[in-house]
Amino acid sequence: MAEFPGFAHCYLLSDPVERRAMRLAAPVGRVTALDIWRGEWLPDKPLEVAISSGTQYRDVLWSSSIIPLAVRQRVAEMFESESFTGWRIFDLDLRPTDRSPYDRYFGLSVTGRCGQLLPHPGTPDRYYFDPNCWDGSDSSRPMGQRILFVTEPVQLALKAANVRNVVLESLSVAEMPYIHE
Repeated sequence: MAEFPGFAHCYLLSDPVERRAMRLAAPVGRVTALDIWRGEWLPDKPLEVAISSGTQYRDVLWSSSIIPLAVRQRVAEMFESESFTGWRIFDLDLRPTDRSPYDRYFGLSVTGRCGQLLPHPGTPDRYYFDPNCWDGSDSSRPMGQRILFVTEPVQLALKAANVRNVVLESLSVAEMPYIHE
């Protein structure tokens, strides 16, 4: 297993909530959606998805529900060619509007793990997990969360490829959203 690179070299990959970017919806139940997101189950046939909002295709299409997180074929090929770990793809049956995508999209499932989120020992509003729980994957998600962390090589590759419709923020500065109980 790889040595943990440190929080300054791990990134939160998140949705920029771009108004015109397409959003997807899949007609699956919450349990199935979570199983797919966690990489515990993948569909054996293309998952039918519909465009729920937006008009513009991007390299990454976010969901209006739990899944799918869809990546354009060039992004999936980049992950494969760079030998990044902690992810799997599955086929999508994207039901386009009057525009057809010029490239194929795949659903992304995160198989990498980094344990559960814990209170940060120094800065309570920062993302933190026990580095010993990180499985060494380039893409990982904290237990029980629908967020995605990536290592610096992934962040650099995404930036070099000009992948659009993502925000990448170092875990050393990324702030957790405050949720009032």
